[in-house]
Amino acid sequence: MGRRLNLEDFNIQQTIDLNARYGGPLTSYVETESLYPLISGQPFLTRCALDALVANRETLPTLLKRADADEGPFNDHLKRMLISVSRLPEVSDYVLSVLSGSAQPHHDAYYRLLSAGIVCQSMEGRVVFRCELYRLYLQRLLSK
Repeated sequence: MGRRLNLEDFNIQQTIDLNARYGGPLTSYVETESLYPLISGQPFLTRCALDALVANRETLPTLLKRADADEGPFNDHLKRMLISVSRLPEVSDYVLSVLSGSAQPHHDAYYRLLSAGIVCQSMEGRVVFRCELYRLYLQRLLSK
């Protein structure tokens, strides 16, 4: 038996602190503010972004521009997410309803996506993607 732990997303101050631990690849608060809306402090994505910047695989403008690209800095994670989303037709259909703004919580597909960390509920009670990167990627690939 294990204990379920919910890992909260980083807030902007925690992102700044983590950036400092990485040696400061984001060189200003403005740069941190430009990255934050894309990944919303999602811990794995934050680490991937900082790793790419530290290793000089990406500059911040390039990372932001290529974030949802098939060969972009988050490609492995996004491809795994796409496979899990497209495996069941009802989940794919639900993702399309999230993209259109018509998704309702308390649906089986909602709970699957929520437990996978792909969607969450906004303060207004709407089902939304956990971060802008997920929305951009899934919209590009599923809204054809």
